Amino acid sequence: MILLTSLFTIFNSLLLFSGAGKYTKGNYYLAFVFFLLGILGLTSPTSLDSIIPTLGIFLFPSSLPLNLLIGPLLYFYFRITIRKIPFQFSSDYKHLIIFILAMINMLPFHLYSFQAKIKIYENFLIDMLSPFNIQLLFTSLSDMYLIIDVVTIFYLILCFIFLQKNKDYFANSLKSDGYRAINQWLIWLYINFSILFFMNILTGIRAFYLGSLPEPYYFHAVAFILLILNIRLYQYPTILYGIKLGTNEHQRKITLIHQNKKKSRFDDNFTERYRLLLIELIASKEIIQETFSVHSMAEKLGVSSSLLNQYLKEELNINFSQLVNQTRIQVFLDSTVPADFKKYSLSGLIKLYGFKSLKQFKIDFAKYASEEYEIYLAKMKKNG
Repeated sequence: MILLTSLFTIFNSLLLFSGAGKYTKGNYYLAFVFFLLGILGLTSPTSLDSIIPTLGIFLFPSSLPLNLLIGPLLYFYFRITIRKIPFQFSSDYKHLIIFILAMINMLPFHLYSFQAKIKIYENFLIDMLSPFNIQLLFTSLSDMYLIIDVVTIFYLILCFIFLQKNKDYFANSLKSDGYRAINQWLIWLYINFSILFFMNILTGIRAFYLGSLPEPYYFHAVAFILLILNIRLYQYPTILYGIKLGTNEHQRKITLIHQNKKKSRFDDNFTERYRLLLIELIASKEIIQETFSVHSMAEKLGVSSSLLNQYLKEELNINFSQLVNQTRIQVFLDSTVPADFKKYSLSGLIKLYGFKSLKQFKIDFAKYASEEYEIYLAKMKKNG
C-alpha cells in the first residue's frame, strides 16, 4: 500500500505540474510538494525492497533535507492561491535558509564511501533506527528528522494565519462556487498535512528518545491519509486541471458556508442603475473625494440612504465604507504612475484619493490590492 500510494502521489505531482497555467500558477508549488511526499514514501524499507533495494542508497538519507522545502512550498502555495503573490528570491530567500543549512549539514554523509553507504542502508532494512545515529556536521540525523517536522508545522501555522488574515480578500476575488471549492481544498490540504506531521513528531520522539519503534499500522495509517489526499485532489478539477475561475463583477463577499440565496427585494432595474452609477462615479473620480457620502450616492439613485445600505448589505454583503475604500484602492492602482511618487509625498498622494491617513490606506491596501504594499511601493519607486 505504501509503494502504490507513493507512486500515485508522484503521478499526481506530474498532473499538477502539467495543469499549472495562468490561473493555477500555484500548481507548480503543489506539484513539488506532492513529488517530495512521493519520494519520502519511496524511502521506506518496504517500498524500496519491493523495487530496487540499492536505490535506497541514493534516496535515503540523501533526500531528507529536501523535506525542509515542504513547509515553505505550502506557504508559497497558500500565498499565491489567496493573494496571487509569487515567489521572489529577493524577499523570499529567507525561507530557504534552513534547507541550505540542512544540505551543508549532510556533507559528512556525502563524503562516506559507496560501500559505507551500502552498509548503512543494509542496516536500515534490518533496524529502522540504525541510520539515525549518524553524526552530521551540526546535528545527528535523528535531530534533523525532528527539525523537518517542527519546521513544517511552523509553516502550517503561517498558512493558517495567512488564510485567516486574507479571508475577506480571498472571498471577494472569486465567484461563490470557485471560492467554496478552493477554500474547502485549502482546508482539506491543511488538515491532512497537520495530521501527517504531528504524527511524525510523536513517532520521532518515541523512536529517538524512548527507543520504541513505530508499529506497522503507523505506516499504513500514513499511507491511507496520503491516499485520501490524492483521491480528494480529483474532486477539485479546478485545482488539478486548471479550470478558469472568474471574479465577481461587484466582488461580493462569500461566506465560508453554503447558504441558500435569499430572494432579492431589489429588481433588476435597481441593480442596473447601481452598476451604471458606480461606473460613472469611478470614471469621474467623484467617489474618491473626501466629501463623498452615502447620502450623495443615494440621492443620485433616487432612493433613501437606508435603502442603499440595505442593498449593499443584502446583495453585496458589504457596507458603504467598505465599498468606498475598496473602490478608492482600485482607482489608486489604476491611476497612479511611478512619476507621482516623485511629485508627491506618499501622505500627500493618498489624500488625492480620499484617504485621510497612511495607516488606514495600508489597511485597505492589504485588504483589496492584489499584491503586498511594500512590494508595490518598491516597484513604483524603482520604475520612477
